[in-house]
Amino acid sequence: MPLLLHWDTKLLPDIDHTTKTDRIALIVTGSGREFLIGVPKISSSTGTNQAEACCTALREWGIEDQVKGLEFDTTASNTGLSQGACVKIQQSLGRDLLWIACRHHVQEIILSEVFKSAYGPSKGPNIPLFMKFKERWHSIDHDDWSSSLDDPVLSERLSEIGDLVQLKEKAVAYLKSAIESPHHTRDDYKELLVLSYAILGAQPKGGLRIRSPGSFHQARWMAKAIYALKIFLFRNQMQLPQSELKAVTDLSLFVSLLYCFYWNEAPIASHAPKNDLNFIKELQMGLPDPALTSVALNAFKRHLWYLSEELVALAFFDSRICPEEKLQMVKNLDLQEHKDGKKLKRLDKYVFTATCISDYVTKRTRSFFDSILSDGQQRSLTFLATPPATWEDDAAYQEFRDAVQDMKVVNDTAERIIALAAEFNSSLTKDESQKQYLLKAVAKHRKAMPSISKSVFI
Repeated sequence: MPLLLHWDTKLLPDIDHTTKTDRIALIVTGSGREFLIGVPKISSSTGTNQAEACCTALREWGIEDQVKGLEFDTTASNTGLSQGACVKIQQSLGRDLLWIACRHHVQEIILSEVFKSAYGPSKGPNIPLFMKFKERWHSIDHDDWSSSLDDPVLSERLSEIGDLVQLKEKAVAYLKSAIESPHHTRDDYKELLVLSYAILGAQPKGGLRIRSPGSFHQARWMAKAIYALKIFLFRNQMQLPQSELKAVTDLSLFVSLLYCFYWNEAPIASHAPKNDLNFIKELQMGLPDPALTSVALNAFKRHLWYLSEELVALAFFDSRICPEEKLQMVKNLDLQEHKDGKKLKRLDKYVFTATCISDYVTKRTRSFFDSILSDGQQRSLTFLATPPATWEDDAAYQEFRDAVQDMKVVNDTAERIIALAAEFNSSLTKDESQKQYLLKAVAKHRKAMPSISKSVFI
């Protein structure tokens, strides 16, 4: 089966506990399955060292020919065009691969830039406003919170400015559906949805129960959004200076009206191209705050991976795109890589010239199908030659669609293995080969038994 290679690194104490060493978690995924192939030590986390560890592991397992794509965080050590791990892996394997940037990591970068714009540059590892809020938590009346509708100025903006009204209605409808969904991978992801819903004046079923604040370290991007939303809800009890109140308000509206939707949709591979194009259009509207959306747009311009000529093929399997648009996408598969003199995206180089998904499709898009299924380009011809309205009944299309649904476009799987390596770093054995067996055994067991509640064992 075609495989995607995921990796992530972390500096951990070595087995002798006298020094620290970098470890790299290596995972391959395909056909809805996930395989840990190792967590070896590397001398440092440079792109060259990461690439060497990746390729060595792939050859040891005899699967280097099956790897068709790379899933990675968008750090310079991974994406550098001369010394980055992605380039080095391609050079070692002797062929081009599909580059799949972690969508959550891209969203983290956007929020980080917006946060910096609202609050100013960081002066230390902690955030003073968040520390003050955490210290005052036990003296706050947790039932006395105020939404944006309780502020006369904000309420007027959200009910009278046409584009802002539409943005709010879309956000509220989506958040209601997302909160009621039974599929939530992490509690803090759901908490972000619930708090955003309350900010916009809606009440979750069963009422709003706000959890006590947790970690507020700068490295935890999620804390930035969640803390800001909580402070906004209790702003009337915090007696904030005008500058801090404005920062909290601006960031909270940005997260609840715009950002939360795209963060929560990030793991859905088929939605990626259309969501990115829509995000661009909404940011260009300048709502809810022109300064913050401009900062977000500039950060996003550097990370438009899913509007590349290869990854735009994900949109063929997006049920939200109409048959007419998909038909134009099929027609554009015969276009050369440069259409009408327009320069389409190449990694971090991008020009805003396209207005719809089909504008990004060229001959190069066909290479995507081989990255998903064996002999993919040839097999895709069976449904591409038929009207898009009939694709859902085509066996080949269904196979591609299922493969895309299983495709991981966030690097959470590598991050989980890094957390596992940290948790068991000092456990049971000091032998390196046995440590590798231990990590694989625990990872396999956790996949088989994701919960330890009594109901699982009855």
